[in-house]
Formats: sequence, C-alpha cells, structure tokens
Amino acid sequence: MKISVNTMRILNAVATASSYVAKDGEHAGKLTISGINGHLEVKVTNYVQTVVLRKIPFSSSDMTLDSIEAFSIDGKKLLTALKAVKTENIELERSSDILQIKAGRSKFKINLFDEVQEVEISKKGKSLDIGDNLIENFKKVIHSVGINMPKYEVNGVLIEIKSGLLNTVGTDTTMLSLVTAKTSNDDMEIIVPKDAISSIIRLFGHLDVTAFVDETSLTISTEILDYSTKLISGKFPTWQRIVPQSFAQKFTINKDKFATLVKEASLFDTQITVKIKDQKILIKDFDGNTEVEDTVSDSNIDMNFHVNAKNILDFISSYSDDEITIGLVGEKAYGLSCIPINWTLPYFVISSDFLKSDLNEFEKWLTIIKNHINLCFHHSLIIWFDLSH
Repeated sequence: MKISVNTMRILNAVATASSYVAKDGEHAGKLTISGINGHLEVKVTNYVQTVVLRKIPFSSSDMTLDSIEAFSIDGKKLLTALKAVKTENIELERSSDILQIKAGRSKFKINLFDEVQEVEISKKGKSLDIGDNLIENFKKVIHSVGINMPKYEVNGVLIEIKSGLLNTVGTDTTMLSLVTAKTSNDDMEIIVPKDAISSIIRLFGHLDVTAFVDETSLTISTEILDYSTKLISGKFPTWQRIVPQSFAQKFTINKDKFATLVKEASLFDTQITVKIKDQKILIKDFDGNTEVEDTVSDSNIDMNFHVNAKNILDFISSYSDDEITIGLVGEKAYGLSCIPINWTLPYFVISSDFLKSDLNEFEKWLTIIKNHINLCFHHSLIIWFDLSH
C-alpha cells in the first residue's frame, strides 16, 4: 500500500481522534485507519466514547487501489510525526508491520500493532433531533454536572422528553440547572455522561446532524463524522421536587453588573455573602476582607444570603440575555424538607476516641463543629437563578 493524502486533512482527523484513545486495556493508545472508496477513515474508542472520521480522500499511482485494509497504530506517535510535517501532502506506505510517512526530505517510521482494533458505530434506535437549541441547552447546564460523584447518575446530563417538552437537567446535588424547551421528539429519558456532553458541544456546534438513541448509547452523525457514547444507566434524582413553584422574593439585576460585583468580592475567597436592602447591594467574602457595594433600583427587596461565587459566575457565563432574575425561596434552611430522600446531605463523623478526649479540646472542637453546622444551614438557602429567558 502506497498512497498520497493532504497533510492538514489527515492531521486534523488524527488530532481529533487522539483525544479519545483508550488509556488502558489491550487497546491502549490505538488508532485504527482503513480506506474505502478512495477515502481514509480514522477510528478510535476509549470504551465509552467512539469516534469515526470519514471522507479523507487519498490517491495512488495504482489506479485499482480504492480500499485499504485496516491497521492499528500508536495515535500519539502518529500525531507527533504529522505535526512535524512541513509539506502540503504526505505519502503513506505500509509494509507488514510498519507505516512509513514521507514528507519532502523527511521520513518517519512507526511500528503497527499486531492486533487490529475493530471500531464500528451502529446507527439504530429512536431518532433524536439535536439542533442548535439542544446544544445551547447543554452549554447552560454542564457546569452544574457532578464529577466523580458517588451517585453515578449525577455525573451526566438528563435529557427528558415528555409531552412535547424537552427538559435538560444537570446537578451535582448542591446546585441544579434546568432548561426547558418545546420539542417534536418522541418521549424518552436518557442520561448522557458529562465528558460526552463536552465532546458533543466541541464536535457538533452549529452543524447539521442526525442522532439516534437506543437502550445503551447515543449516536450522532454528520457527513464526515460519526460519534457514539455509552449512556449512564440508573435513575436520575427527582429534580422536579427541587424546582421552586413560588418565591419569597424576586430581584432582577443586570447580568454583567452582578458578575463584576461577584468577581471583585470573591477575589480572595469564593464563599460570599450577598445583601440587598434599601436600594443597595453589598457583596463581601466570609472573612470580610473584600467587599463591594453598588446601587439597585428595586426599593422593596430585603435579601441576605450566602453562596459560592463560582457557582454564580458559571451560571452567568452560560446566559446570553442582559438581565438575570434571582429568586429567594426561603429565609432559612426549612427548604431542606423538599430535597429528595435519596440525595446526600451534609454529615459529620465523631469517633469514640474524640468523645474521651480532654475537656478543653472537646469544647474547642465542639465550637468548630457548631460553626460548620451553621455554615451548612447558611448554604442550604434555596436560591434560584432564572436562566430560562
């Protein structure tokens, strides 16, 4: 086999595929390359996500050569070699166990794996319309999705379609993001892993795609790219019980103004206090080392709550309108009663040895425990940022 291929076309394909090579197992580091109808295909899987990049044209002096038997190669080495190429086109020549890359005066040789990794994507199941709206919804909720959470289902985004409504939900059990939109899709409920959501945003933003969902996987295709991810099995938390039906108070503020205040107040500490009263907004960190104050137009608001600044800024960064609405559900932590029983609440473990410790040490730690309990209750304020405009 000896073919010529455009350097940038093959480089872009290999660079994309290299993000999905398996890190362990018998196929660790492998990319699989094959050819059909005069076009190369670059294939890869990490056992959860699978990518096939197609329609990479090649030419050969052998006019009868329009297909290439699949071979597996070290993706990292191939990418390194392709990045070093300075010519517009390269020649690929394969012997039984070596791929030689020739570019001008340079030659690179990379050993092939003895065993070829079979990589295929099956397009079957229910059709799912993934347009710009759903991908934008992913962008709005992904920051709330958990990472390595014990309750595995919250490590993904819930796509729930019911009676013509599409709910896209992300949560890490301490915050929750929800976007609701109308849809013509059939009813379904799937949980897509967070890594897969990041891939879909990166690979398919503003592209025309077709998508299919079966019991275990989500598959998305364009003319030149097929992508598949395994779904998360299990039951997503009952998010409907968290979404407030009414608010004790609601307050609207310019998004950029609020973001600037929060950034300034959280310069040294992400835990901040927000106080809105008498047409003023005061934000300061927990230790009081940094505080900022500005005026607001609403004279009927009296709010005082603690919150993590990063959570607020993540919300705001996903929002396109000029204003946001902050809704305070309750003044105290009584809203805890509406949290689903299968969610994890804060708890403390006290050993028997600790209870036998010196009285002075015991009283010191008792004060610390009390402060942490109070802090937990402060953080249990239910605050809702309306990002659904």
